[in-house]
Amino acid sequence: MKRIVITLAAVVFAAVAAQAQSVRAEVAIINTGFSAFAPKANTSDKKEKASAKQSTLQNNVTRQVARARATATKQQADTAKQQAPKPAAKPAAKKNNGKAKTTEGSVGTWLKAIFLGGPFPGETSDEYHNRLAAQSQPAALPFK
Repeated sequence: MKRIVITLAAVVFAAVAAQAQSVRAEVAIINTGFSAFAPKANTSDKKEKASAKQSTLQNNVTRQVARARATATKQQADTAKQQAPKPAAKPAAKKNNGKAKTTEGSVGTWLKAIFLGGPFPGETSDEYHNRLAAQSQPAALPFK
């Protein structure tokens, strides 16, 4: 019975270790929007080129409309800012007292992120994706 328990523990440990090294698949699954390595679609058909030109024209028009709205909004904000009274002085900012800035998180969340995967406490989704993408490169993998 003792041998069976030890064997099962070794198999579970090996499975967790193998899962921890398969970052490339996780990067591909997490967010396809970030995927810079996805193959580009072939747009050699004339219909696709025509639709691409049409969409480019539509994009240009929407950009021009957005710029016009932005300038109009900015002008309105500038006139409102000139008419608005100045706010009172802001209170002085607290000093750091020489302490390094740390990300908050309990020990449990850090251990979960390290051993089971997932973002670290205080890590944005972009930083998490970039870290996983860097780990999926062959240079970041351990020697086998």
